Amino acid sequence: MKKNLQIIKYFLSVAAILYLLGIFFLPAMKPLSHSWIAWVVFGIYCLNLIFLWAIGGKKTEHHDDKEEATKEAQISQELLKDRNKWGV
Repeated sequence: MKKNLQIIKYFLSVAAILYLLGIFFLPAMKPLSHSWIAWVVFGIYCLNLIFLWAIGGKKTEHHDDKEEATKEAQISQELLKDRNKWGV
C-alpha cells in the first residue's frame, strides 16, 4: 500500500511538471498561460500535492513510547497498591 502511494505521488508530480511544460511549449495550451483561473486551479493542485508529500514522509516509530508508557503505568499501579495496603 505504501508503495502504491509513492507511485501515485510521483505520477501526480510528473503530471504537474508536464502541465507546466505544456503551457509554455505547446501552442494548443498557450491560452492557459494567460488565464488566471487556470493558474488558481494549478496552485490548488500544487498545494494538495505538497500536502501529500508532507504527510507521506518518514513515520517515526512510537513503539518505544508505548513501552515507556506501559512501564510507567505498571509503576503507578504498584505505588497505588502499596498506598492502599497501608490504608493511606
